[in-house]
Formats: sequence, C-alpha cells, structure tokens
Amino acid sequence: METLSLRAICFVFIGGGLGSLLRYFTGWGVAHLLGHATAWATWGINALGSLVIGYLIGLSAREVGLNDDYRYLLIIGLCGGFTTFSTFSAEVTSHLQDGRLAWAVGAIGIHVIGSLAMTMLGLATMGAWARG
Repeated sequence: METLSLRAICFVFIGGGLGSLLRYFTGWGVAHLLGHATAWATWGINALGSLVIGYLIGLSAREVGLNDDYRYLLIIGLCGGFTTFSTFSAEVTSHLQDGRLAWAVGAIGIHVIGSLAMTMLGLATMGAWARG
C-alpha cells in the first residue's frame, strides 16, 4: 500500500479541479451548440474519459511510463474529475422518475458498455490489453 503524501494530494487536487472544469466546459459547449442540454454529452464525456484513462494506464505499464506524479495528476485527478458518474446517476434517476424505463436501461447499457469498451480501446492502443 502506498503512503499518503502531501505531494500526491496536491497533484490529485489540481488534476481533479482541471478535469471538473473540462467536464463543465464540455457539457456547456455541447448544450450551447445544440441549444439544450443532453445526456449524450455525459455519455461522450464518460467515453472520452474512459478512453484516456485506458491509454494512460497502458502508458503507465510501459518501461518508460508515467511516474507517480503524472499518475496522480492525470489518471486519478484529471480523469476522475472529468468523468461524470454522479451526473450519469442523476440522469438515469430522472428517467426513472419520469417513467421512462427504456431510456434509463438504455442509458445504463450505453454508459457502462461504452465506457468499458473505450477503456479497453485505450489499453489496446498502448499494447497493454493482453498483459499475461
């Protein structure tokens, strides 16, 4: 188990703040372009974040991979702040409250399967998918 350090906390804090801002501006930009907010923006953010985290984890597995500072900043902080599980949960709950069961189930399937597939794609991009 790794020890908790102020340095790691600072990198996670900075990355998380940047990821959250990036998520906010991405969602705002999509809503601005379309003229309304959409759950597709949340899916896109989750898919992109999953792709990036898979790529970064694959990069970390390489001999000349990411050092701990970059791992804290980019994987834990930036990707953790960027992806939107709580927003996804709120959107699915809203579908359920409005009696749109098919939309809720569809959103769950798209987010979960899509995000897993994008993480695998990110790992595969770095050649880290089939580690034995």
